[in-house]
Amino acid sequence: MSIRGLVLTLALTVTASGLIAQDLAIKGLTTKSLFDHMTVEGLKSIRIATNVETLSNDRNEYNYQEAKALITFSNGDTIQEKLELRARGRYRNRFCELPPLKLKFSNKALTERNLKQLNELKLVIPCQQGKRYTSWMYKEHLVYQMYNLITAASYRTQMLEVIFEDMETGKVTQSFEAFLIEDKEELAHRLNAEVPDTCVAPPLLNQDMYKCFQVFQFLIGNTDWLLTTCHNVEILKTAELGLFPVPYDFDFSGMVNTTYAIPSDKFPLVKVQDRYFLGNQTSLNPLIPTIDYYKGKKQGLLQLVNEFDRLSKGERKKMIKYIESFYKILDDSAQMNNYFVHLLEGARADHY
Repeated sequence: MSIRGLVLTLALTVTASGLIAQDLAIKGLTTKSLFDHMTVEGLKSIRIATNVETLSNDRNEYNYQEAKALITFSNGDTIQEKLELRARGRYRNRFCELPPLKLKFSNKALTERNLKQLNELKLVIPCQQGKRYTSWMYKEHLVYQMYNLITAASYRTQMLEVIFEDMETGKVTQSFEAFLIEDKEELAHRLNAEVPDTCVAPPLLNQDMYKCFQVFQFLIGNTDWLLTTCHNVEILKTAELGLFPVPYDFDFSGMVNTTYAIPSDKFPLVKVQDRYFLGNQTSLNPLIPTIDYYKGKKQGLLQLVNEFDRLSKGERKKMIKYIESFYKILDDSAQMNNYFVHLLEGARADHY
C-alpha cells in the first residue's frame, strides 16, 4: 500500500470513530458521554470520598466499593455523584502504594444529566509519592497522546487532580495529579466498533493498522505486549477496517523509562530503552508506507512533548532525544534494515 493509501486507512479510522458525531456533541447538538463532557468543559479535579484503607487492603479481590465523587471543571462548575470503584491492573496493583483504579458511575444518573450510558473510566495515578513517580505518570500520559496524533484508534486521556478523603471522617488522606483513560466500551462506541471476546493472531488483523501499531511500539521502545493473550492490547473490529489492535499500558516502555521496568529476556535487549521491532519482516518494502507516514508526524510529536510544561524541561529533553533517536533510524536505510528486517525466533516467534 502507498503512503496515500495508509493515510486514507487511518483517515477512515477517524471517520469510523464517530468524531463527526463528537464534534456535534461539542456544539450541543447530540448527547455526550461523561468523558466527552470532561474534554469539552476542561477537567480540573475529582474529589473521591471512600474507605481508602479498604481500597488498599482489598486490592487483590478486585471488588467494587462505594464512593462519592465531586467533579470540578475548569470553569468552576461541579458534578457530584455516587459511584463505585475498585483496583485494577497487575504489576502496579501488586507493588504500588495505591493501585490504579476503575471508576463506575450510575447510568441512571448519567441519563438524568443527558449524558450517554458510558459509565466506566480508568484512573492512572503515580505508583508512589514523589517527583519521579509523578514524572513517569506524566510521560505515560504523553505516550497515549502521541498515539492520538498517529491515529484516532487510540485511547483518549484527561489530566486532573485527584483528592482522596475518608468517607467517615472527611479527612483528606492523599492528593496527587493523575490521568483518566476512557474505558474500552467508550472507545468501541466512539469508533463504531465491536469488541470481539477473543484474542487473535497477527494474520487476522488489518495489516496496515497492525504495522502502524508495531512501529509505534518500536518508537516508544515497548516490548511489553502480546496479541495472542491480549496483553496490553485491545482488539476491536469495524466493518471498514476489520480487526485491529489498540495499545495501552506503557510504563514498561523505554519512553517512560521507570526504574522498576526491566528488559524482556525473550528479546536481545540490554536495557529498557533498547529498541527491538516485534515483527517478522523479510524485506523493508512492506513497511515503507508506514515509515513514511511516521516521518510526517515527527514535528507534531516533538511539539506535543515540548509544550507539556507539567513535565520538567530536563525530562522533556530526554523524551525528545528518545523520539529523535527513532527518527535517526528512519533517516538511514542501513539502520532501518538492521532494525526492521528480521525473523523472530523462539516459542513466541509466530505471535507477532
